[in-house]
Amino acid sequence: MRTILILTFLAFIQSSVQTQEHCNNDYYTLDSLFQVDTIKDVLYGNNNTLSGANRDLFLDVYTPISINQKTPLVVFAHGGSFISGNRQLLSTYCHKLSTRGFTVATIDYRLLDVFFGLDSSDIAREVIFAVSDMKAAIRHFVEDANNQNTYNIDTNFIFVGGVSAGAITATHVAFLDSNDNIDGWILDEINSNGGFTGNSSNNTGLSFNIKGLINYSGGILNTDWINNNNINFYSAHTSEDETVTCETGFPGLVSTGLFPAIELSGSCAMHNAVTNPNIQHEFYFLDGVEGHTDYLFTEEFHKVINDAAVFLKYTMCSFPPTSVKINDVEKVTVKQVKNQLLIDVTQPTNFELYSISGKLIEVFSIQNSESYSIKNLSDGFYIIKSSTSDFTYKLSIMR
Repeated sequence: MRTILILTFLAFIQSSVQTQEHCNNDYYTLDSLFQVDTIKDVLYGNNNTLSGANRDLFLDVYTPISINQKTPLVVFAHGGSFISGNRQLLSTYCHKLSTRGFTVATIDYRLLDVFFGLDSSDIAREVIFAVSDMKAAIRHFVEDANNQNTYNIDTNFIFVGGVSAGAITATHVAFLDSNDNIDGWILDEINSNGGFTGNSSNNTGLSFNIKGLINYSGGILNTDWINNNNINFYSAHTSEDETVTCETGFPGLVSTGLFPAIELSGSCAMHNAVTNPNIQHEFYFLDGVEGHTDYLFTEEFHKVINDAAVFLKYTMCSFPPTSVKINDVEKVTVKQVKNQLLIDVTQPTNFELYSISGKLIEVFSIQNSESYSIKNLSDGFYIIKSSTSDFTYKLSIMR
């Protein structure tokens, strides 16, 4: 297995909207910081299924207790190939993420209840249903923030995520909008179901912006839609996934005859398609691993939740630079590969390694291009500073 970091590390000044209260502490990056309160069976919307049956839509909310600031919101959708599953499947994940300081919701959405005679328009309509439902769930929190403020969320930082079908849903919530070049038959389905706001709640006049996406083994109908938005995204996907291929292909249910042939681009294709330099994206590629989302039930669970949480914090704050340029000449470049840091310098440089609490652990020198071993460091977060420039590198280790 290997982690592929495809992060365009840019130095940038935070806008006035992006408050520093999320950045000046250990929130989000450390596990089990907070006790969690759970609010279950919250009605957020209502709509009809493909068969015409009317469904109330519910969510569960996990909120950190005794946090002294507004919290970022993450709205998650479960997997199940759009034919099965429920919000309770993500209860452990959402609780775990909330202990870091996030308010996390897991939602039910409309599932397929017609299984014969389906065509591509029906499948597109089902995805549009799920997208409409997730947008209604987000508006539930925005409306609350404008009124009762039950959940104490920061509406400047709204993230979406999901597993499998839920990740496909979240991906289209994040990336698909009216600025995209959309095939006419898909656009017809969108317009027939409430347009780009959806029609699963009555508060469609409320607006929101998605800041980032967590994509576990999902995909998108058209990768061109990614680059029209400055939305950061984190993904994890196995190389041998036969349910949602990591590249571009037909989902596994097509071979059963249950679903019509409709192509989907998985996480590999999504990350390879990014050309917008304003999009930060990180991809954990489980090379040689079979199965679809089985990794979420192994030791990898802790890694992918940690990596995603750290990624969201970087989205709220700033991504650590891998290089520093002085007078347009690259001074330092750092790349993390398994238990090694590959460090390039244009002149001999001394570095200092600190714990996240500021304790000096080691001083070391790099003469040119060398590797520095981190195999003896415990899991956690570290800071590497140069004694000769403003270079700072934030190191995350989670094995």
